[in-house]
Amino acid sequence: MPRVKVKSLSPYLRDALIDYKFLLNRGYNRASALELVVARYMLSKRERILLYRSVFSDKEISERSRKKLSLWQVRGKQVFFDGFNVLTVIRSSLMGEEIILCEDFFVRDLYSYTRKIQIDDKLYESLEILIKIIKKFKIFPTIIYDEPVSKSGIFSKFTRELIKKYKIIGNSFTLKTVDTYLVKSGAIIASSDSYIISKAKNVVDVGGYIALNLASNIISIPKVLAVFRTHLKALAIS
Repeated sequence: MPRVKVKSLSPYLRDALIDYKFLLNRGYNRASALELVVARYMLSKRERILLYRSVFSDKEISERSRKKLSLWQVRGKQVFFDGFNVLTVIRSSLMGEEIILCEDFFVRDLYSYTRKIQIDDKLYESLEILIKIIKKFKIFPTIIYDEPVSKSGIFSKFTRELIKKYKIIGNSFTLKTVDTYLVKSGAIIASSDSYIISKAKNVVDVGGYIALNLASNIISIPKVLAVFRTHLKALAIS
């Protein structure tokens, strides 16, 4: 993994991160805490999404760390992929858009929360990069796409062809309820989706691994908060 540079954040957004973290550690509901912080700092839609996707209580972080596997740990194993979730973060890194190394050490982007998923040339490029990593780590993939996304069936067919081209044992198909299927599968899941992570037995951040090696526009929330760790501890015991 490359050294992650800390992108400068505005003072008010940095303070919003600290306040949100403090409230989560005090046991506040995520949505309720977010509403308080958004109202106090008058955050934009993008800033709101950034906070919600990147900051977690210490308890949540601990629980997620026990589930997270490295790519080396899934070498030679079957992995179910949350297709568009994995690919959009890779696509964002290729496009030079912001990539967020979140506090739970999963990598996320803001793309799917701000725009509809588009199956374009960059997504096809992202898929080829993903397949090469799957080949490198000898993973047996089942890549599942959200059926409601336009042309997802065509994209899934292309995925199967690419899997065959690289002589990988795997499959791809579409479903209306990908999240539910993945959680019920009991398999190792490749995703950075918080709901899936909270329900899965084991997860691996394949998209994040790739994105951090490609991206030039990275925000590291752990590093941003680390600067103010002493301040957060002081708040917690006050």
